[in-house]
Amino acid sequence: MGRIERLRVEMRQNGLSGVVKRMFYFLPNKILIKRNAARTLKNGLNKEKRSERVVVSLTSFPPRFKNIHWCLKSLLFQTYKPDRIVVFLGSDTTRDMLTPEMIELEQFGVEYKFDDKLNLKPHKKYYYVMQEERNAVIITVDDDSVYPKNTIESLMKTHNKYPDSICARRVHKIIRKPDGSFAPYKDWKKECRSVRKPSRDLIAVGVGGVLYPKCCFSNEAFDFEKFMDICPGTDDIWLKFMEIKMNLPVVWVPCIFAQPPTLEGIASLNDSNVAEGRNDISISKMSQLYGVWKN
Repeated sequence: MGRIERLRVEMRQNGLSGVVKRMFYFLPNKILIKRNAARTLKNGLNKEKRSERVVVSLTSFPPRFKNIHWCLKSLLFQTYKPDRIVVFLGSDTTRDMLTPEMIELEQFGVEYKFDDKLNLKPHKKYYYVMQEERNAVIITVDDDSVYPKNTIESLMKTHNKYPDSICARRVHKIIRKPDGSFAPYKDWKKECRSVRKPSRDLIAVGVGGVLYPKCCFSNEAFDFEKFMDICPGTDDIWLKFMEIKMNLPVVWVPCIFAQPPTLEGIASLNDSNVAEGRNDISISKMSQLYGVWKN
């Protein structure tokens, strides 16, 4: 998606203030992307002993492979080094589809894992890793962004302060109707920065980077038949209800880039989820199944 089209999407979703904010961030975003492109990799993963294992997980699919190495490279340049970086790929992908740039990053610790039977869409970013790494802190990111070098460090700093919360650099505040039910997703307060404490009415948005404490979900969160039926493309909504079930609030991680620099490419899943009302459909189905919580 080109810059003009992204501004049009921003206007539809968040109005003029959203467009102004995106244009204000355009130049520093470009600088960050170019700076990462020019840097030389030496090592990317943690080599020291520490109290908690930290794993970064994401998913992708072939149309994104042209630019994903810029995303992965930014994760290797983090000031707080993760112990593992893994990309989970579904049945629509085979190893021979990986680009030379993607394969080159394996020597610095990036892993590619394939499921040749299932394609769990965006749910791949947490589904496999949380079952493999039961005793690790899991950080999920999106594949179409370049992450500022302090992303993991900021997430861990907030995690240490609120160890029993989901920590996210980009959050929305759920807005309710007078009867307590959820207002339409378009009316939620986007990129909320005013709530500084853990809240059940904040929802983590994956693109900014989200940290999950170890072993934070019940087995129900990994019922792929259920989430592929109810929330096939809306993993943020599915996980929010799973968090409430485990009494896990969400806390905002203070940062400048709540929406990290976005790489050129195809439209994000979030754009279609909002534009086509998929978020509201999933919210309605999940509310019927699990009820509406009180904050």
